[in-house]
Amino acid sequence: MDLSSDSPTLAETPNAATAAINAPAAETTPTSETAPAAELAPAAPPPKRQRQANADGNRCRSRAWEHFNPLPQSECPIPTAACKHCHKKYRCGSRSHGTSTLLAHIDVCP
Repeated sequence: MDLSSDSPTLAETPNAATAAINAPAAETTPTSETAPAAELAPAAPPPKRQRQANADGNRCRSRAWEHFNPLPQSECPIPTAACKHCHKKYRCGSRSHGTSTLLAHIDVCP
C-alpha cells in the first residue's frame, strides 16, 4: 500500500453535493433581461362589482324590515316605515335616519 502524495485526499475531492451547493445561483433563476416584456407589464385592475338590482326595488338587508312596512311616497314624502304590530310610524331615510330607530323600537314593541 503505497500512499503517494500525488493522490488527493478525501477532503480535497469534490463530490456532487458540494458542487451543487457551490454553484452560482444566477444560472438557475431568470433575470429581467431574459424575461419577455409581456410578463413585466402591470396587470389590469379587476372590474368593479356592480350592485345587484332587486326585483322589488331597493334591497332591504336589515332585520328591521321583518317588523316594518315602508310607506309609499304618495302618503309620506319623507321615507317612513310603519310597525307591523303597533302601526307606529318612524322615519327611515337611508342617508339621514337609517334603521337604528326601527331596531330600537323592535326591542320595546309589545
